Amino acid sequence: MFVRNAARELIAEVSKPAGRKVELAVEPGEYELRLERQKASMSARTRVADGGTVTLEPRQFGPAALEPTRSRGNVVAAPALAVAGRHRIEVLMGRANVPDELPQLTSPPASSGFRGLQYTGYVREDLAVTVGMTNRSGGTASVSSIGSIAQASSRTERIVSVPVGLRWSPFTLHHPASQAKPFVAATIGPVFGAGGQSTVILDPVTGLPTGASSSTMRNVATVGGDAMGGVDVHVLRWFSVGVSGGYNWMADFSRPIGEQDNYSGPRFTVSFGFLFGKGR
Repeated sequence: MFVRNAARELIAEVSKPAGRKVELAVEPGEYELRLERQKASMSARTRVADGGTVTLEPRQFGPAALEPTRSRGNVVAAPALAVAGRHRIEVLMGRANVPDELPQLTSPPASSGFRGLQYTGYVREDLAVTVGMTNRSGGTASVSSIGSIAQASSRTERIVSVPVGLRWSPFTLHHPASQAKPFVAATIGPVFGAGGQSTVILDPVTGLPTGASSSTMRNVATVGGDAMGGVDVHVLRWFSVGVSGGYNWMADFSRPIGEQDNYSGPRFTVSFGFLFGKGR
């Protein structure tokens, strides 16, 4: 039995077996009594006059909603930068391996720069699940001639990865308030490649297209992933910046996409994250 005054301040807490009468001396005023049983909560209100006596019977108590409680003593709030139970959306930017020999380029090759998004769900302070999507795209252009016939060729390529993985932060489990959170991570998932090539015959005198052209498109898929290490710096409770480096691997495409059938190699990433959720 919990007894609170009009200001909802707890003034008495009594453990009373059924059938036993318990008397409390209180100041005049209004009171709320809350009866906690194993499977139910009940409450009643009463007013005690100066010098008066009030007796409460079981029938005067009605059902009451459950109330949140907390342990007695000093309760330490979770650090502001703790991440257990929270979520994050990251914007990713970076570079991966670049072939040693490249033709004349009109835009960066698919193997150089990439960008993407990643979701991170923190299962514990030191363990998280990630799901992302990254995109590499680029193209090449060249002009060549065979005898008196000149032709212009262009090639486009795009590689989209959808990795799913785990991230482990071994040093933050006992230091959740730390701004810097080093981690190691590994991912695996499908990789989709799309490539296209078009050729246009040029007039040998004017250099303008003659109208004769051809084009091909191909779409293939394989599997790939990453093994990396890095650090997240939590600037604010809702914002983080991260850097990471490692190795991006993938199985060979069944047919080349652009200049290669495999784009495995070193990878460097910068991320900007937005965190949300109350956490635990």
